[in-house]
Amino acid sequence: VGSFYAFAVWIGLGVLQIKDWLAKLAGANLAGILATGICLLAVPVLMAQQEWDDHDRSKKVIARDLVRDYLESCDKNAILFTFGDNDTYPLWYAQEVEGIRKDIRVINYSLLGIDWYINQLRYRVNESDAIDVIWTADQIEGRKRDFVPYVPNSKFPENAYYELYEVMKNYVGSDKPEYMDNSRGEPLNSYPVKKVSIPVDKNIVLQNGTVNKTDTSFVSELRFEIAKGSLQKNDLAVLNIIAANKWSRPIYFTNNSPYQIGLGFEKYLRSDGMSYRLVPVENTNVSPTGEWPFVNTDWAYDKLMNKFASGNAQLKGVFFDEENRRHLNSIREAYADLAFDLVNRNRKEDARKLLQKCDDLILV
Repeated sequence: VGSFYAFAVWIGLGVLQIKDWLAKLAGANLAGILATGICLLAVPVLMAQQEWDDHDRSKKVIARDLVRDYLESCDKNAILFTFGDNDTYPLWYAQEVEGIRKDIRVINYSLLGIDWYINQLRYRVNESDAIDVIWTADQIEGRKRDFVPYVPNSKFPENAYYELYEVMKNYVGSDKPEYMDNSRGEPLNSYPVKKVSIPVDKNIVLQNGTVNKTDTSFVSELRFEIAKGSLQKNDLAVLNIIAANKWSRPIYFTNNSPYQIGLGFEKYLRSDGMSYRLVPVENTNVSPTGEWPFVNTDWAYDKLMNKFASGNAQLKGVFFDEENRRHLNSIREAYADLAFDLVNRNRKEDARKLLQKCDDLILV
């Protein structure tokens, strides 16, 4: 509000200065009327002349195209975790208004901290099947699971890995007194171990395409360590969904935010284009010059060459502000990551075609 007061003062001073200039030409009586009229006309004309291109959104569709890239990166009937409004709202629009990939269930990580949002996952939406969240509605709504601390239990040695599903269902989901944390004045559910595992059924992951037939190094179980000392309800929901899924549906994330939330399974995320899929293959891509991206090469190549769009960034004169350019850089990074992967696989001609495609899509 203070900035508008200051701005108004400068506007008033500007009108008075123009009035003084005009008084020398047209006299004092007419100068006030002329100054007011000139300013009322000059300001919108100047704003239009200087800012029209910045505010013309008639051809800019980066919000829709960015999330279409997310969706088209996913396999059928996928679960897609998203982070933040700039991804979530366009995803809802793309599915509900334009009908793009309505088979995918979009889940907002931030909203997973709300009871009713988690319970809505139990129902089929559009063409997306219901999702098992392990706990009952009453357990989800109980405040004892809004915040779950790590409390070691001597029955669970710290050097072993424990199946995530069992930990969530039978320990965190239990109200047994010996499983509770009473150090905060009211009993809270707790979790006793940070090292967890998710079994992998080789036949299921091969049959449904979670791993490729050429992936000979996939693991028999995911082993990871939860980095946090406590878990919020949205963290618990993510872990529950992954544990209960049992590899029946593809699970994706819209970006590398799992690296920031500290749940520990980051090394099992593989880029399928713009979305990262949870797979039972550990990222061990190392070359003499360091690490290169963990990419589903053939899948991503098809999507980036044939499915991706860039919000009309291939057209001249379309203005993209700082936030838009950040999203365009995300698209560029997907092309760059795959190009590095192709080069390391000695597919240099495919890498050249891919980078040319990226240049054709994005001029800015």
